[in-house]
Amino acid sequence: MKIIFLILRREYLQKVKNKMFIIMTLLGPLLFAGLTAIVGWVTITLITSENKVVEVFDESGLFAGKFPSTHNIEFVEASSKNLTTDKSNLKEKDRYALLYIPAGVSPDNTKGITIFYENSPNFYIETRIKDIIEKELENIRMREVGIDPTLIAQMKVNIDLNTKTLDKESKEKESSTEAAMGAGYVGAFLIYMFIFMYGVQVLKGVQEEKTNRIVEVMISSVKPFQLMMGKILGIAAVGLTQFGLWMLLSYVFSSGVVMAMASQIDVLAILNTINMPLVLFGFLFYFISGYLLYSALFAAIGAAVDNDTDSQQFMFPITIPLVIAFASTQLILRDTNSALAIWLSVIPFTAPIVMMVRIPFDPPAWQIAVSMLSMILGFLSTTWLAARIYRVGILMYGKKVNYKELAKWLFYKNL
Repeated sequence: MKIIFLILRREYLQKVKNKMFIIMTLLGPLLFAGLTAIVGWVTITLITSENKVVEVFDESGLFAGKFPSTHNIEFVEASSKNLTTDKSNLKEKDRYALLYIPAGVSPDNTKGITIFYENSPNFYIETRIKDIIEKELENIRMREVGIDPTLIAQMKVNIDLNTKTLDKESKEKESSTEAAMGAGYVGAFLIYMFIFMYGVQVLKGVQEEKTNRIVEVMISSVKPFQLMMGKILGIAAVGLTQFGLWMLLSYVFSSGVVMAMASQIDVLAILNTINMPLVLFGFLFYFISGYLLYSALFAAIGAAVDNDTDSQQFMFPITIPLVIAFASTQLILRDTNSALAIWLSVIPFTAPIVMMVRIPFDPPAWQIAVSMLSMILGFLSTTWLAARIYRVGILMYGKKVNYKELAKWLFYKNL
Protein backbone atom coordinates (compact mmCIF):
# COMPACT_ATOMS: atom_id res chain seq x y z
CA MET A 1 0.00 0.00 0.00
CA LYS A 2 2.86 2.38 0.76
CA ILE A 3 4.26 2.02 -2.74
CA ILE A 4 0.82 2.52 -4.30
CA PHE A 5 0.38 5.66 -2.19
CA LEU A 6 3.76 7.02 -3.33
CA ILE A 7 2.83 6.47 -6.99
CA LEU A 8 -0.59 8.00 -6.32
CA ARG A 9 1.05 11.04 -4.74
CA ARG A 10 3.48 11.43 -7.63
CA GLU A 11 0.72 11.16 -10.21
CA TYR A 12 -1.53 13.58 -8.31
CA LEU A 13 1.10 16.27 -7.77
CA GLN A 14 2.33 15.97 -11.34
CA LYS A 15 -1.18 16.63 -12.67
CA VAL A 16 -2.34 19.37 -10.28
CA LYS A 17 0.90 21.36 -10.70
CA ASN A 18 0.45 21.36 -14.45
CA LYS A 19 -0.36 24.85 -15.77
CA MET A 20 -3.13 23.53 -18.01
CA PHE A 21 -4.83 21.89 -15.02
CA ILE A 22 -4.77 25.17 -13.08
CA ILE A 23 -6.01 27.19 -16.06
CA MET A 24 -8.85 24.79 -16.89
CA THR A 25 -9.86 24.48 -13.25
CA LEU A 26 -10.16 28.26 -12.89
CA LEU A 27 -11.60 29.01 -16.31
CA GLY A 28 -13.68 25.85 -16.81
CA PRO A 29 -16.86 27.12 -15.08
CA LEU A 30 -16.54 30.53 -16.75
CA LEU A 31 -15.99 29.02 -20.19
CA PHE A 32 -18.93 26.64 -19.77
CA ALA A 33 -21.23 29.40 -18.49
CA GLY A 34 -20.08 31.76 -21.24
CA LEU A 35 -20.54 29.17 -23.98
CA THR A 36 -24.01 28.31 -22.70
CA ALA A 37 -24.96 32.00 -22.56
CA ILE A 38 -23.64 32.65 -26.08
CA VAL A 39 -25.46 29.65 -27.56
CA GLY A 40 -28.67 30.65 -25.78
CA TRP A 41 -28.36 34.27 -26.89
CA VAL A 42 -27.64 33.34 -30.51
CA THR A 43 -30.54 30.87 -30.56
CA ILE A 44 -33.01 33.34 -29.09
CA THR A 45 -31.76 36.13 -31.37
CA LEU A 46 -32.11 34.01 -34.50
CA ILE A 47 -35.59 32.84 -33.52
CA THR A 48 -36.98 36.18 -32.40
CA SER A 49 -35.24 38.85 -34.48
CA GLU A 50 -35.10 37.51 -38.04
CA ASN A 51 -38.39 38.14 -39.85
CA LYS A 52 -39.24 35.51 -42.46
CA VAL A 53 -41.89 36.07 -45.13
CA VAL A 54 -43.98 33.07 -46.19
CA GLU A 55 -46.18 33.40 -49.27
CA VAL A 56 -49.45 31.45 -49.11
CA PHE A 57 -51.10 30.11 -52.28
CA ASP A 58 -54.43 28.66 -51.14
CA GLU A 59 -56.39 27.13 -54.01
CA SER A 60 -58.92 25.57 -51.61
CA GLY A 61 -60.08 28.90 -50.19
CA LEU A 62 -60.49 27.31 -46.75
CA PHE A 63 -57.64 29.18 -45.08
CA ALA A 64 -58.24 32.80 -46.10
CA GLY A 65 -57.13 34.98 -43.19
CA LYS A 66 -56.27 31.92 -41.10
CA PHE A 67 -52.50 32.50 -41.05
CA PRO A 68 -51.84 35.29 -38.53
CA SER A 69 -48.38 36.84 -38.69
CA THR A 70 -46.14 36.71 -35.63
CA HIS A 71 -43.12 38.74 -34.53
CA ASN A 72 -40.81 36.64 -36.72
CA ILE A 73 -43.09 35.03 -39.35
CA GLU A 74 -45.06 37.14 -41.81
CA PHE A 75 -47.69 35.38 -43.96
CA VAL A 76 -48.65 37.13 -47.22
CA GLU A 77 -51.07 36.09 -49.95
CA ALA A 78 -49.59 34.89 -53.24
CA SER A 79 -49.95 37.52 -55.97
CA SER A 80 -49.87 35.59 -59.25
CA LYS A 81 -52.15 32.70 -58.26
CA ASN A 82 -50.01 30.46 -60.44
CA LEU A 83 -47.85 27.87 -58.75
CA THR A 84 -45.14 27.81 -61.42
CA THR A 85 -44.85 31.59 -61.44
CA ASP A 86 -44.86 31.85 -57.65
CA LYS A 87 -42.08 29.27 -57.38
CA SER A 88 -39.93 31.08 -59.93
CA ASN A 89 -40.54 34.43 -58.20
CA LEU A 90 -39.70 33.09 -54.74
CA LYS A 91 -36.16 34.47 -54.78
CA GLU A 92 -36.95 37.67 -56.68
CA LYS A 93 -39.56 38.75 -54.10
CA ASP A 94 -37.23 37.93 -51.21
CA ARG A 95 -39.65 35.35 -49.82
CA TYR A 96 -38.36 32.68 -47.42
CA ALA A 97 -40.90 30.03 -48.43
CA LEU A 98 -44.04 29.35 -50.47
CA LEU A 99 -46.93 27.41 -48.96
CA TYR A 100 -49.12 25.67 -51.53
CA ILE A 101 -52.55 24.30 -50.54
CA PRO A 102 -54.30 22.49 -53.44
CA ALA A 103 -57.98 22.85 -54.23
CA GLY A 104 -59.02 19.39 -53.07
CA VAL A 105 -57.89 19.75 -49.45
CA SER A 106 -60.50 18.84 -46.83
CA PRO A 107 -60.64 17.19 -43.39
CA ASP A 108 -60.72 13.85 -45.22
CA ASN A 109 -58.01 14.69 -47.77
CA THR A 110 -54.79 16.46 -46.75
CA LYS A 111 -52.58 15.30 -49.60
CA GLY A 112 -50.69 17.77 -51.73
CA ILE A 113 -49.97 20.47 -49.14
CA THR A 114 -46.38 21.53 -49.85
CA ILE A 115 -43.84 24.09 -48.62
CA PHE A 116 -41.26 25.27 -51.15
CA TYR A 117 -38.00 26.75 -49.84
CA GLU A 118 -35.41 28.79 -51.63
CA ASN A 119 -32.79 27.84 -49.05
CA SER A 120 -32.78 25.40 -46.13
CA PRO A 121 -36.01 24.18 -44.47
CA ASN A 122 -37.10 25.62 -41.13
CA PHE A 123 -38.58 23.25 -38.53
CA TYR A 124 -40.16 26.07 -36.50
CA ILE A 125 -42.05 27.45 -39.53
CA GLU A 126 -43.15 23.98 -40.62
CA THR A 127 -44.51 23.23 -37.14
CA ARG A 128 -46.35 26.57 -37.03
CA ILE A 129 -47.97 26.02 -40.44
CA LYS A 130 -48.90 22.43 -39.63
CA ASP A 131 -50.58 23.46 -36.37
CA ILE A 132 -52.64 26.18 -38.10
CA ILE A 133 -53.82 23.87 -40.90
CA GLU A 134 -54.68 21.00 -38.54
CA LYS A 135 -56.63 23.29 -36.21
CA GLU A 136 -58.63 24.83 -39.04
CA LEU A 137 -59.47 21.44 -40.57
CA GLU A 138 -60.62 20.24 -37.14
CA ASN A 139 -62.86 23.31 -36.86
CA ILE A 140 -64.33 22.60 -40.31
CA ARG A 141 -65.09 19.01 -39.31
CA MET A 142 -66.74 20.14 -36.07
CA ARG A 143 -68.93 22.64 -37.92
CA GLU A 144 -69.96 19.92 -40.40
CA VAL A 145 -71.39 17.84 -37.54
CA GLY A 146 -73.01 20.85 -35.83
CA ILE A 147 -70.44 21.55 -33.13
CA ASP A 148 -69.36 25.12 -32.40
CA PRO A 149 -65.52 25.22 -32.23
CA THR A 150 -65.57 28.25 -29.90
CA LEU A 151 -67.68 26.28 -27.45
CA ILE A 152 -65.14 23.46 -27.49
CA ALA A 153 -62.34 25.95 -26.84
CA GLN A 154 -64.25 27.37 -23.84
CA MET A 155 -64.73 23.88 -22.42
CA LYS A 156 -61.00 23.14 -22.25
CA VAL A 157 -59.58 23.15 -18.72
CA ASN A 158 -55.96 23.30 -17.57
CA ILE A 159 -55.13 21.73 -14.21
CA ASP A 160 -52.23 21.85 -11.78
CA LEU A 161 -51.26 18.28 -10.89
CA ASN A 162 -49.56 17.76 -7.55
CA THR A 163 -47.41 14.67 -7.02
CA LYS A 164 -46.72 13.03 -3.66
CA THR A 165 -44.99 9.83 -2.66
CA LEU A 166 -46.00 7.49 0.15
CA ASP A 167 -43.48 5.83 2.45
CA LYS A 168 -43.89 2.46 4.14
CA GLU A 169 -46.03 4.06 6.85
CA SER A 170 -48.23 5.71 4.20
CA LYS A 171 -46.96 9.16 5.13
CA GLU A 172 -47.12 11.72 2.34
CA LYS A 173 -44.08 13.47 0.95
CA GLU A 174 -43.96 16.19 -1.68
CA SER A 175 -42.32 15.10 -4.92
CA SER A 176 -41.49 16.68 -8.26
CA THR A 177 -41.05 14.55 -11.36
CA GLU A 178 -39.40 17.42 -13.22
CA ALA A 179 -36.85 18.02 -10.44
CA ALA A 180 -36.05 14.29 -10.18
CA MET A 181 -35.63 14.02 -13.96
CA GLY A 182 -33.34 17.05 -14.01
CA ALA A 183 -31.17 15.83 -11.13
CA GLY A 184 -30.90 12.32 -12.56
CA TYR A 185 -30.04 13.44 -16.07
CA VAL A 186 -27.47 16.03 -14.99
CA GLY A 187 -25.81 13.53 -12.63
CA ALA A 188 -25.69 10.84 -15.32
CA PHE A 189 -24.27 13.28 -17.87
CA LEU A 190 -21.49 14.40 -15.50
CA ILE A 191 -20.53 10.80 -14.70
CA TYR A 192 -20.56 9.92 -18.41
CA MET A 193 -18.36 12.90 -19.27
CA PHE A 194 -15.87 12.44 -16.43
CA ILE A 195 -15.43 8.69 -16.97
CA PHE A 196 -14.41 9.39 -20.55
CA MET A 197 -12.31 12.44 -19.71
CA TYR A 198 -10.27 10.96 -16.88
CA GLY A 199 -10.26 7.41 -18.26
CA VAL A 200 -8.57 8.65 -21.42
CA GLN A 201 -6.01 10.45 -19.23
CA VAL A 202 -5.11 7.09 -17.68
CA LEU A 203 -4.74 5.52 -21.12
CA LYS A 204 -2.59 8.39 -22.44
CA GLY A 205 -0.43 8.43 -19.31
CA VAL A 206 0.31 4.70 -19.46
CA GLN A 207 0.92 4.84 -23.19
CA GLU A 208 3.28 7.81 -22.86
CA GLU A 209 5.36 6.16 -20.12
CA LYS A 210 5.57 2.98 -22.16
CA THR A 211 6.60 4.81 -25.34
CA ASN A 212 9.25 6.87 -23.52
CA ARG A 213 10.59 3.74 -21.80
CA ILE A 214 10.13 5.45 -18.41
CA VAL A 215 8.21 2.43 -17.20
CA GLU A 216 11.23 0.16 -17.60
CA VAL A 217 13.01 2.08 -14.84
CA MET A 218 9.92 2.14 -12.61
CA ILE A 219 9.20 -1.59 -13.02
CA SER A 220 12.63 -2.37 -11.57
CA SER A 221 11.43 -0.93 -8.23
CA VAL A 222 7.67 -1.63 -8.14
CA LYS A 223 5.31 -4.33 -9.31
CA PRO A 224 3.19 -3.68 -12.42
CA PHE A 225 -0.03 -3.94 -10.37
CA GLN A 226 1.19 -1.32 -7.91
CA LEU A 227 2.14 0.99 -10.77
CA MET A 228 -1.24 0.57 -12.45
CA MET A 229 -3.28 1.11 -9.26
CA GLY A 230 -1.18 4.11 -8.24
CA LYS A 231 -1.79 5.77 -11.59
CA ILE A 232 -5.52 4.99 -11.56
CA LEU A 233 -6.05 6.24 -8.00
CA GLY A 234 -3.85 9.29 -8.58
CA ILE A 235 -5.89 10.46 -11.56
CA ALA A 236 -9.08 9.67 -9.60
CA ALA A 237 -7.88 12.07 -6.90
CA VAL A 238 -7.13 14.66 -9.59
CA GLY A 239 -10.64 14.24 -10.99
CA LEU A 240 -12.30 14.64 -7.60
CA THR A 241 -10.18 17.70 -6.87
CA GLN A 242 -11.00 19.35 -10.17
CA PHE A 243 -14.68 18.48 -9.94
CA GLY A 244 -14.89 19.80 -6.37
CA LEU A 245 -13.22 23.07 -7.36
CA TRP A 246 -15.52 23.41 -10.38
CA MET A 247 -18.57 22.98 -8.15
CA LEU A 248 -17.25 25.54 -5.67
CA LEU A 249 -16.34 28.08 -8.36
CA SER A 250 -19.64 27.49 -10.19
CA TYR A 251 -21.50 28.22 -6.97
CA VAL A 252 -19.51 31.43 -6.41
CA PHE A 253 -19.92 32.63 -10.00
CA SER A 254 -23.62 31.75 -10.19
CA SER A 255 -24.65 32.89 -6.69
CA GLY A 256 -26.18 36.07 -8.11
CA VAL A 257 -28.17 34.12 -10.69
CA VAL A 258 -29.32 31.66 -8.02
CA MET A 259 -30.50 34.50 -5.80
CA ALA A 260 -32.38 36.07 -8.72
CA MET A 261 -34.01 32.72 -9.49
CA ALA A 262 -34.88 32.19 -5.83
CA SER A 263 -36.90 35.41 -5.87
CA GLN A 264 -39.00 33.98 -8.70
CA ILE A 265 -38.90 30.26 -7.89
CA ASP A 266 -38.87 28.52 -4.53
CA VAL A 267 -35.61 26.66 -5.15
CA LEU A 268 -35.46 25.16 -1.65
CA ALA A 269 -38.97 23.78 -1.98
CA ILE A 270 -37.97 22.09 -5.25
CA LEU A 271 -34.79 20.64 -3.74
CA ASN A 272 -36.76 19.35 -0.74
CA THR A 273 -38.76 17.13 -3.10
CA ILE A 274 -35.56 15.14 -3.77
CA ASN A 275 -33.62 13.01 -1.32
CA MET A 276 -30.49 15.14 -1.74
CA PRO A 277 -28.24 13.17 0.69
CA LEU A 278 -28.98 9.97 -1.26
CA VAL A 279 -28.47 11.74 -4.61
CA LEU A 280 -25.11 13.20 -3.54
CA PHE A 281 -23.93 9.91 -2.05
CA GLY A 282 -25.06 8.02 -5.15
CA PHE A 283 -23.29 10.49 -7.42
CA LEU A 284 -20.00 10.19 -5.54
CA PHE A 285 -20.22 6.39 -5.37
CA TYR A 286 -21.05 5.86 -9.04
CA PHE A 287 -18.61 8.55 -10.14
CA ILE A 288 -15.74 6.85 -8.27
CA SER A 289 -16.73 3.24 -8.91
CA GLY A 290 -17.55 3.87 -12.58
CA TYR A 291 -14.25 5.64 -13.10
CA LEU A 292 -12.28 2.87 -11.34
CA LEU A 293 -13.99 0.16 -13.39
CA TYR A 294 -13.41 1.80 -16.78
CA SER A 295 -9.99 3.31 -15.99
CA ALA A 296 -8.62 -0.16 -15.19
CA LEU A 297 -9.61 -1.25 -18.69
CA PHE A 298 -8.20 1.95 -20.18
CA ALA A 299 -4.91 1.29 -18.37
CA ALA A 300 -4.81 -2.21 -19.83
CA ILE A 301 -5.33 -0.81 -23.34
CA GLY A 302 -2.59 1.78 -22.82
CA ALA A 303 -0.18 -0.96 -21.74
CA ALA A 304 -1.08 -3.28 -24.62
CA VAL A 305 -0.65 -0.89 -27.56
CA ASP A 306 2.12 1.40 -28.82
CA ASN A 307 0.13 4.10 -30.66
CA ASP A 308 -3.23 5.89 -30.79
CA THR A 309 -4.39 4.04 -33.89
CA ASP A 310 -4.19 0.66 -32.19
CA SER A 311 -5.82 1.97 -29.00
CA GLN A 312 -8.98 3.00 -30.89
CA GLN A 313 -9.85 -0.57 -31.90
CA PHE A 314 -9.77 -1.68 -28.26
CA MET A 315 -11.52 1.41 -26.84
CA PHE A 316 -14.60 1.07 -29.01
CA PRO A 317 -16.00 -2.22 -27.60
CA ILE A 318 -15.20 -1.13 -24.03
CA THR A 319 -17.09 2.15 -24.32
CA ILE A 320 -20.15 0.71 -26.11
CA PRO A 321 -21.96 -0.19 -22.82
CA LEU A 322 -21.37 3.33 -21.51
CA VAL A 323 -22.75 4.89 -24.69
CA ILE A 324 -25.75 2.53 -24.68
CA ALA A 325 -26.47 3.41 -21.03
CA PHE A 326 -26.42 7.14 -21.74
CA ALA A 327 -28.51 6.75 -24.90
CA SER A 328 -31.13 4.79 -22.93
CA THR A 329 -31.64 7.55 -20.33
CA GLN A 330 -34.66 8.89 -22.20
CA LEU A 331 -36.32 5.47 -22.06
CA ILE A 332 -35.38 5.04 -18.40
CA LEU A 333 -36.88 8.41 -17.47
CA ARG A 334 -40.23 7.32 -18.91
CA ASP A 335 -40.42 4.48 -16.40
CA THR A 336 -37.63 4.27 -13.84
CA ASN A 337 -38.96 0.97 -12.46
CA SER A 338 -39.20 -0.88 -15.78
CA ALA A 339 -37.45 -4.20 -16.31
CA LEU A 340 -34.95 -2.48 -18.63
CA ALA A 341 -34.08 0.09 -15.95
CA ILE A 342 -33.65 -2.55 -13.24
CA TRP A 343 -31.42 -4.83 -15.31
CA LEU A 344 -29.23 -2.00 -16.60
CA SER A 345 -28.88 -0.81 -12.99
CA VAL A 346 -27.21 -4.03 -11.89
CA ILE A 347 -24.89 -4.53 -14.87
CA PRO A 348 -21.58 -2.95 -13.78
CA PHE A 349 -20.80 -1.42 -17.18
CA THR A 350 -24.15 0.45 -17.39
CA ALA A 351 -25.02 0.93 -13.69
CA PRO A 352 -23.10 4.22 -13.16
CA ILE A 353 -25.30 6.01 -15.70
CA VAL A 354 -28.63 4.23 -15.31
CA MET A 355 -28.70 4.03 -11.51
CA MET A 356 -27.77 7.71 -11.27
CA VAL A 357 -30.84 8.49 -13.37
CA ARG A 358 -33.03 6.37 -11.07
CA ILE A 359 -31.73 7.46 -7.64
CA PRO A 360 -33.66 10.80 -7.51
CA PHE A 361 -36.87 8.76 -7.94
CA ASP A 362 -36.11 6.77 -4.72
CA PRO A 363 -35.84 3.20 -6.08
CA PRO A 364 -36.12 0.32 -3.58
CA ALA A 365 -33.16 0.09 -1.20
CA TRP A 366 -32.40 -3.51 -2.21
CA GLN A 367 -31.97 -2.47 -5.84
CA ILE A 368 -29.49 0.25 -4.84
CA ALA A 369 -27.61 -2.25 -2.65
CA VAL A 370 -27.45 -4.86 -5.43
CA SER A 371 -26.32 -2.24 -7.92
CA MET A 372 -23.55 -1.00 -5.62
CA LEU A 373 -22.44 -4.56 -4.86
CA SER A 374 -22.28 -5.33 -8.58
CA MET A 375 -20.14 -2.22 -9.09
CA ILE A 376 -17.69 -3.33 -6.40
CA LEU A 377 -17.50 -6.86 -7.83
CA GLY A 378 -17.21 -5.45 -11.34
CA PHE A 379 -14.33 -3.20 -10.34
CA LEU A 380 -12.48 -6.08 -8.65
CA SER A 381 -12.99 -8.30 -11.72
CA THR A 382 -11.92 -5.71 -14.28
CA THR A 383 -8.93 -4.73 -12.13
CA TRP A 384 -7.80 -8.37 -12.01
CA LEU A 385 -8.20 -8.72 -15.78
CA ALA A 386 -6.52 -5.39 -16.45
CA ALA A 387 -3.60 -6.25 -14.14
CA ARG A 388 -3.00 -9.53 -16.00
CA ILE A 389 -2.81 -7.66 -19.29
CA TYR A 390 -0.87 -4.72 -17.87
CA ARG A 391 1.98 -6.81 -16.41
CA VAL A 392 2.73 -8.29 -19.84
CA GLY A 393 1.85 -5.44 -22.16
CA ILE A 394 3.75 -2.71 -20.33
CA LEU A 395 7.08 -4.26 -21.39
CA MET A 396 5.93 -5.44 -24.82
CA TYR A 397 7.17 -3.32 -27.74
CA GLY A 398 6.72 -3.47 -31.48
CA LYS A 399 4.22 -6.33 -31.49
CA LYS A 400 0.81 -6.01 -33.14
CA VAL A 401 -1.68 -7.01 -30.46
CA ASN A 402 -5.12 -8.54 -31.11
CA TYR A 403 -7.83 -9.99 -28.88
CA LYS A 404 -6.42 -13.50 -29.18
CA GLU A 405 -3.05 -12.28 -27.93
CA LEU A 406 -4.68 -10.47 -25.00
CA ALA A 407 -6.49 -13.67 -24.04
CA LYS A 408 -3.13 -15.49 -23.91
CA TRP A 409 -1.69 -12.83 -21.62
CA LEU A 410 -4.43 -13.51 -19.06
CA PHE A 411 -3.08 -17.01 -18.47
CA TYR A 412 0.63 -16.28 -18.40
CA LYS A 413 2.31 -17.27 -15.17
CA ASN A 414 3.52 -14.50 -12.88
CA LEU A 415 6.44 -12.71 -14.46
